[in-house]
Amino acid sequence: MPEHNSPGRPLRGAVIGFGNVALNAHVPLWQQNPNFDIEAVVEPSPTRAALVSRVLPGAAIYPDGATLLANHELDFVDICTPPCFHADQIMAACQAGVHVFCEKPLVTSSDSFRQVKQAADASGRAVFTVNNWKYAPIFAKTVELTAADCIGEVSLSASCARPMPEVAPPIGVGSLKWPEAVFCSIMGGIISTWCWPLSARRRSPSQPEWNSPKRTAPAWKKR
Repeated sequence: MPEHNSPGRPLRGAVIGFGNVALNAHVPLWQQNPNFDIEAVVEPSPTRAALVSRVLPGAAIYPDGATLLANHELDFVDICTPPCFHADQIMAACQAGVHVFCEKPLVTSSDSFRQVKQAADASGRAVFTVNNWKYAPIFAKTVELTAADCIGEVSLSASCARPMPEVAPPIGVGSLKWPEAVFCSIMGGIISTWCWPLSARRRSPSQPEWNSPKRTAPAWKKR
């Protein structure tokens, strides 16, 4: 794979896992930006693969990531599978010399994180995690209220979820046949969002002083 994108050529990408996140969030944004071209999709489910043909006419469809990486020259992959598959897919992409854009959570264990970091370092490829909740209105309001000391000391953040089978079509790579994948997908969403109220104030780009080494007390504590 070339180290740099040729001038005037969109970056060539592939989506791995054509579930609802890919269909409703990632792909529409890639399509709106002329700097990117989604040329291929990995999706083993025949039903979801048929949907790929309608949404991305002309995109190549592969049954698995190994076949994609062996047969298609790419600049990056966008991983939209359940979290339990992320680590192996990220490492395979890095080993193939491809940059990685991956849905949250990046991985599900510290050991997997270390393996992914080693793969990224060894390949020199970028591995970037999607974390859009930081800019969601509810967390922007949290930043505003905590910065103004309007709600006192924040000591606990919690997120609740309940099964919603009536809105649960196949996710990721047709993974409803794998109960553990569904569980990891649900838990991944909880893990990746519950901590934002506690971290929002420290991470807000509008308040760079919150990252200052002069601040010794936790940023979320009321002064």
